[in-house]
Amino acid sequence: MRAVLADVLAREGIPVGEQEPGWLARFLRWLAGRLGLDLSSVDVSLVFAIIAVTFTLLCVVWIARGRRRRVRGLDARTTQAGIDSPGGARALAIRREALEAEERGELALALRLNLFALVVGLSEHGDLEYREAWTNRELVERGRPRPEVRDRLTDLLDDIDPKTFGRTRTTPEDLRRVEALSLELLEGVCA
Repeated sequence: MRAVLADVLAREGIPVGEQEPGWLARFLRWLAGRLGLDLSSVDVSLVFAIIAVTFTLLCVVWIARGRRRRVRGLDARTTQAGIDSPGGARALAIRREALEAEERGELALALRLNLFALVVGLSEHGDLEYREAWTNRELVERGRPRPEVRDRLTDLLDDIDPKTFGRTRTTPEDLRRVEALSLELLEGVCA
């Protein structure tokens, strides 16, 4: 193609000189020389396309493996948190969302979801009446929780409520505290 274009330009009286190859062409020729390949009959753009496709495929494989590892890690952490059971299916789904939010660095959202998973787990076990329209405080006051559950949730909410609404900073320790309470209150239920 280049030769045909040079021939047409020469017929029109336009001088055509040899162009200096670009950095990519020089790099690919250098690489081919190191690998013992003959690129004289191959267009540089074809080699570049092959390299680009190979690089893209490697990136896709790398991302897929990372996601698979992260999902396995979430499953293991969820099981360790003690809510992996048929009776706690909804709580488990919420807990997984919380773990994903935590991995993204959204600690306030993870805290809200952890607390929500705890309340739903207690409701699924019959230790607390859950209603969507109720706030956390109303769940403790109106949800007819067992006395032990009421005391533990009241203590937790005094500290956690401002954090779930963003008034104070949420820390990873806050998340661990809710997880520990979940393990304690849901022990034997969702373990």
